[in-house]
Amino acid sequence: MRKVNAEEHLVEHYRAVSDLGSDFRNYNLFNLVSKMVKGNTVVDIGCGVAYLLNILKNKGKEVAGIEPSQGMRELARKINPKVPVVDGLAEDIDKLIKEPVDAVLMIDVLEHVEKDVEQVKKINSVLKIGGKFIFVVPAYPSLYGKRDKAMGHYKRY
Repeated sequence: MRKVNAEEHLVEHYRAVSDLGSDFRNYNLFNLVSKMVKGNTVVDIGCGVAYLLNILKNKGKEVAGIEPSQGMRELARKINPKVPVVDGLAEDIDKLIKEPVDAVLMIDVLEHVEKDVEQVKKINSVLKIGGKFIFVVPAYPSLYGKRDKAMGHYKRY
């Protein structure tokens, strides 16, 4: 399997997707996740083009995104211009968030973090008491393979 530049692959995918409605998986996943979010303040780590945050903003939530990919941040500004997205890594969440929040989201991101247990502890430190950490990760460690490795995944859960 040839080496895949995961960032370029994702940026090209979202450039090609005309709107969230034409992305079956994310459309359904984001609508499901948005129903799980309680409270008012939400941070999405690895928010991509901020589709999920836009859904939440339209429901009256105070939202912010953290995204390390310049290409994805640029697309987010074009596709969802009312959603604030800052440059940053998941590992820096404890430095990027100044006040505790009601919810932290990580959709298809935790598998890219080598020190995942440490990451979850950092997320817990920025959540309000009773806050929610909502995440989606690839399942079944036995399925970890070349594609995962090529996409920068450290593991499956």
